[in-house]
Amino acid sequence: MGKKRKRRAEGNDSNDRQKKNPLPKEDEPKITGNNKSYIQILGNGMDTQDTSPSILLFLDKWRFLFNAGEGLQRFLTEHKITLSQIDHIFLSRVCSETVGGIPGLLLTLAGMGKEGMSVNVSGPPDLYLLVKAMESFIPNSAMGHIDSVLRNGSDEVASASSRKFDRLFAPITDGVVKLSVVLLPSHCLKVCGSMKEGSSEPNTPLVSGSHLAEDLQAQWMNLTTEVALNPGELSVVYICELPEIKGKFYPDKAAALGVEPGPKYGQLQRGNSVESDHQNIIVHPCDVMEPSTHGPIVLLVDCPTLSHLQELSSLQSLTPYYSNISEQPVEMYKKVNCLIHLSPASVTNTTAYEQWMTRFGEAQHIMARHEPKNIEIPILKSSSRIAARLNYLCPQLFPSPGFWSLQQLKSLPSVSKFPRELSFPTSCQIIYAENLLKKS
Repeated sequence: MGKKRKRRAEGNDSNDRQKKNPLPKEDEPKITGNNKSYIQILGNGMDTQDTSPSILLFLDKWRFLFNAGEGLQRFLTEHKITLSQIDHIFLSRVCSETVGGIPGLLLTLAGMGKEGMSVNVSGPPDLYLLVKAMESFIPNSAMGHIDSVLRNGSDEVASASSRKFDRLFAPITDGVVKLSVVLLPSHCLKVCGSMKEGSSEPNTPLVSGSHLAEDLQAQWMNLTTEVALNPGELSVVYICELPEIKGKFYPDKAAALGVEPGPKYGQLQRGNSVESDHQNIIVHPCDVMEPSTHGPIVLLVDCPTLSHLQELSSLQSLTPYYSNISEQPVEMYKKVNCLIHLSPASVTNTTAYEQWMTRFGEAQHIMARHEPKNIEIPILKSSSRIAARLNYLCPQLFPSPGFWSLQQLKSLPSVSKFPRELSFPTSCQIIYAENLLKKS
């Protein structure tokens, strides 16, 4: 039995083949149109404040999860969120707050069904450190879909600078969602030289087996050849662009142009021109439909330190998403609908961060990081009930769950030194997140 476990841990078991990947293949048609979409805050760690909350992005039948801290599986089970339905996990940083739940999650998926399952996991290039740590107890087949967000190369914008980090990368681009990323290093890490003209970031496919950690480490080494960057100091800003929302279809206009109800109505709604049944004309979608509007754009920002904030304020890759840039061409502007902030209060409560937030105009801002009011509310209610009952029976053996009250929290010296909450302009819509907060 011991030898079999060792072979399985090393990935040499005959039954240890590649697990089923829930994501559709690249050549499979993607569903487009007016998909149902929403964002939900999974408040894992909001009460203990020792891990980062997770963000669930729901797109029709797809579910993208951002960050997976310790206790995520227990949280999903208590709130009846099916783990196997998550298609892709994206990490904003590689640290205990954001990746603590990944090992257990992979092991749970590997044991589902006869063949097991897996999930795609993407993050900064220093993700190789986590892969190396997990190789001793997680089968290689369960980690076959872990990769860097840089694998699809760079998608440059007009204002992109020559620096390595100030670029847009697009790990996912299809008919359902375009997900781009911007690397956010610490400001004190200066680039010693610029990239050679025409060069690009590594474009390596997903790999599996014992070469996974080496492949990720190669991407990390290539990124840090000219920069003194330590693992864990690199953060990622995610930009989710949903497909355009098609305009309303008017059947009476189609009938007036001689198009009979049937399959041609569907073709017009899909953007295809059709021939009229009773008139010698070609009916175009613009003749029977309202104009399409741009799909929502969501930004997920994790700015862990004030040093990262200095770099965030100077990123040129985000210029197309700013609304207060007068010299920016109108056709280049992309309106941001919502920003989700995972940055700590020591960063978000500063004047510099407030000024950066106002660049997005009337966008909605969800402050999803730790808020003092969430400390009084237990997130895992079932375990809190059990602890409270045991404490009632025998306080000497079972201490109180120990959730802080706001008065106790404010009396702590470390909290009293935090900057005060700033008053944002009326143009900024600020929402302080609560557990399971959902926004369409």
